[in-house]
Amino acid sequence: MSHNLLRTFIACTLFAVSSTALSWGSAGHRLTGEIAQKELQKNAGVEVKRILGDKLTLGDVAPWADCVRGVTADFRYAPDPK
Repeated sequence: MSHNLLRTFIACTLFAVSSTALSWGSAGHRLTGEIAQKELQKNAGVEVKRILGDKLTLGDVAPWADCVRGVTADFRYAPDPK
């Protein structure tokens, strides 16, 4: 296979994969969060549990950005007042 044909094939493949990834939306973020939760080191998992509590996982909160897209609000970090 010539180099130009190989480059074209790779570029087309990457384009096809990237356009498919854009359509995942919340489901893709949720799945990514679930996988990330399972791959956390122990100390990171403890910290995530401390922040999210016992009832939420990274998979539960990963689609948050999709949910607030287009919302005009101030989402700056505010420290816990404890």
